[in-house]
Amino acid sequence: ICRPPLDDAEVRRIAHSVSRYAPDEVLQAVADDPALQNIPNDFENTLQVFLYKDFRQQTFEPKEILGFEIGKRDVAMIAGATNAGKSTLLRNVLMCMAAGRPFFPFYEGIRPVKIVYFDLETDAEDLHKDTIIMDQVFTKSELDLLGENLIVAPKGILQGELFQFNRHENWISQLIKDNGIEFVVVDNVSAAFDLNDENSGSEVTKKVMKPLGKLAVQGHCGIVFAHHFGKGKTELEHAGVHASRGSSSFQNLSRTVFNMFGNVSKGEPVVVECAKRKTNGGLSYQQTMKLNGRWFENALIAPPPKKQTAYQQIRDY
Repeated sequence: ICRPPLDDAEVRRIAHSVSRYAPDEVLQAVADDPALQNIPNDFENTLQVFLYKDFRQQTFEPKEILGFEIGKRDVAMIAGATNAGKSTLLRNVLMCMAAGRPFFPFYEGIRPVKIVYFDLETDAEDLHKDTIIMDQVFTKSELDLLGENLIVAPKGILQGELFQFNRHENWISQLIKDNGIEFVVVDNVSAAFDLNDENSGSEVTKKVMKPLGKLAVQGHCGIVFAHHFGKGKTELEHAGVHASRGSSSFQNLSRTVFNMFGNVSKGEPVVVECAKRKTNGGLSYQQTMKLNGRWFENALIAPPPKKQTAYQQIRDY
């Protein structure tokens, strides 16, 4: 019979000693009023197969676009160079979404949205300092909605590990379920996921995009994540859909892709380009914005025209 290194008496003595201490408090997801939770019963088994004659008879409610051109069960990406203002824009939009205040063209303000914001590059103190300045623009009623509808999760350690999506997937799912979360913001994907090689399409698909897609379906929520540009992709005319660094799986498996161009640290206007979307016919568009204090505003500055390739110039000629 295999015996452990310690004899039974020693094991009992250690167990008795340990049992005298109360266990450490386990971090629990913030629970909201169950009456506010509107999550369908079974999102573990959503796959349905239809015979087409039956499928034609089905009635589906139109998908509600929550923000960033996506609805529930969708994933979107916003990419940009360092100092393009990705985090600032995300905070602006998600605070407006939680308060029910329009922020065009990213959020129409039809109704407030319940959001969780994972800012995994920022300490709680720094995030608090920035958001307190931002929330001064809201009315009392908007601020009340913002306080109830926005959950913030700065960087930190959970269960002895640096908090990351591919390590704490179950905790995140429970947080979304317990609070009736409709929209998840991940800032940013490099901090949220532990990757050996972000240029590997198979690794990005397996460790990032498919888990995010699964989370969006099981949580019945929309997800937008931030990412950085690749080298040499900081100019509007050379970027395109695949501007972000790493594997093209980031863009290919995102329903919507936004790119940001400019440098707010130099006071430059920023061009936000919707390079890919599946809504409203899939038409791309650009929005020029200017950072005023801690808020982006629509600027009356025409974005620079895209430079034509040699092929386009020949065709036009």
